Amino acid sequence: MEFCHRDLFETSIQQSLNSRLPHGLLQEIKAAGELAKEFTKELGENKAADIDAAVFNDSNHIAFDVVQKATEKKFYSQWMPKALGGQGWHPLSLYSFNLEMASYCLGITNLIGAHYVGSSLVTASGAFRILKRIIQDIKQAELKNDSCVLSVAITEPMAGSDLEDAELLKKAQVCTLARKIENGFLLKGQKIFISNSALARWHIVTAFEDLKDPAGSLMVLAVPANSKGVSIGRTEKKLGQAASPTSVVFFEDVFVPQENVCFSREQFKNRNEYLQFSECLLSDVLALSRAGVGAMATGVLKKTLEILLAHCENHTLDGKKLVDYEWVQSQIGSVLENFLIAKTISWEGHMECYSRGVYKDLQKRATYAFLKNTPPVFLTNSLGPLMASELFRKKYQQQRLAQSAVSNEKMISGWGSLVKMSCSDLAFDAVLKSLEIVGSSSPVSYFKLEKILRDVKLLQIYEGTNDLNLLNTFKNFSGPTDQMRSVFQE
Repeated sequence: MEFCHRDLFETSIQQSLNSRLPHGLLQEIKAAGELAKEFTKELGENKAADIDAAVFNDSNHIAFDVVQKATEKKFYSQWMPKALGGQGWHPLSLYSFNLEMASYCLGITNLIGAHYVGSSLVTASGAFRILKRIIQDIKQAELKNDSCVLSVAITEPMAGSDLEDAELLKKAQVCTLARKIENGFLLKGQKIFISNSALARWHIVTAFEDLKDPAGSLMVLAVPANSKGVSIGRTEKKLGQAASPTSVVFFEDVFVPQENVCFSREQFKNRNEYLQFSECLLSDVLALSRAGVGAMATGVLKKTLEILLAHCENHTLDGKKLVDYEWVQSQIGSVLENFLIAKTISWEGHMECYSRGVYKDLQKRATYAFLKNTPPVFLTNSLGPLMASELFRKKYQQQRLAQSAVSNEKMISGWGSLVKMSCSDLAFDAVLKSLEIVGSSSPVSYFKLEKILRDVKLLQIYEGTNDLNLLNTFKNFSGPTDQMRSVFQE
């Protein structure tokens, strides 16, 4: 058990990475993990199981009390830019937060994690003016003992993983149309399997100006959940991650004002620039969210190993502790192997994605020190208005285009897929092996692992299936560094 509780950053590989981080960021990453531990301790050991039971009896049940507690802790503004009104924690520290939260419950982790996928999509679009408005709503909710959560509405009835790759997007059968009208767009369509949509205050929606040319007409819109024409459909009856409600969202001629457009082709001088930025946008956000899934899977592995070790220490077979049998030691060693591999590659993947993509500038030591040490009032009164300006958006988009060398994009996209795919597979494999040992000898351990197995299966499916991510890993990590392989042709 002692090995499982060693500090996440004590290994030689992770210590060597300290030189790549701004001073103080490693401590911030550790502190984020402690925040998660304190939060789950307050929720109590049985909270996740209680939510699962409540959802089993009523599929529309939502753990509003957990969302409220997270709001009280200011988790929904914790990793938002300080200059725009957030708490200003570095996004990389979400790694340890997600890992520790996932070791408690994947569904509860997603109540917070999906929110930051939404904010990352707005950030990657360069729509800081919209992000500032969203953060203002979050801060108001914190003051009023309310909550303000984001959802990300991407997948559709006939298009799932194919919306998550630039090549597949060209062939996707999409249905969410954004039609240009005076002063904005009219949004019509539906999105399915949308996490947290039933409790969201804002939906960050991908839509298309031309359903026959989705890759050439992709848009990102910020839609208030109370907009006329927005409605929530059925809540999916899932086998796992019950704490995270997943629903259908309908958009029936929803008016989206121009000021709520995060990203569109009319923001660019020519089609090539638009297409290039569109590919970067998909790559950046999916890499971050997939890396986050890897951290969650690593948390699952940590918890699985703890349950397995405790069970084998406390149960006997023919008068001998299970842990003293060689065949059991071999199985435990295999689970431990999965944990160490996942811990190492998920951390390295986060370092690659955060040092190359959307949050690249935050990795610079001078930038980090300035943002960390400057009083919030000064940042919100000076840097905040600049970030929210149209000029800043244009400069941000042009800068991102200038950085988008093929080799850089391959690293971002490739590492995101590698981390997501491998860590979720390692976690699923470890839970199965643990169940083989526990069997029916301990109902308590069995049901803990059985819940984890149901929860972790979803990690292999969302943010692009593992089959898609396997192909994307090949696409990005094979062949010349300055060329992109063509896949998904069959």
